[in-house]
Amino acid sequence: MNKRRRLKRERNKADKLWREKVKERFAGKCVVCGATQYVQCHHLLPRELAEWRVELENGILLCASHHKYSRLLSAHKNPVAFAVWMMDNRLEQWQWAAELVRIRLCGRSSSKNGLQG
Repeated sequence: MNKRRRLKRERNKADKLWREKVKERFAGKCVVCGATQYVQCHHLLPRELAEWRVELENGILLCASHHKYSRLLSAHKNPVAFAVWMMDNRLEQWQWAAELVRIRLCGRSSSKNGLQG
């Protein structure tokens, strides 16, 4: 097996474990509505950012509607509304992601105590 295939296989295994842990963390329920059918794991920070791809704090469990399809509240169809929902309902997790974005964009932390919404 060549190196590229081996790395992809390892990444796929890590992704599967990450999905299992995210589902376990949220008891298999959409964090928005509590649905248990068609739940999907969503990365707060894009999974293309390899250093955060399988970080548990970077995951949230959503039903298909709140992940991709609802125009009212969806991580993909209405990311601004989803960001507001995160700030209102999962502030600590939102602050974690926002701080990493600040550091990546600005090269520094945003506040005197480390995190700020």
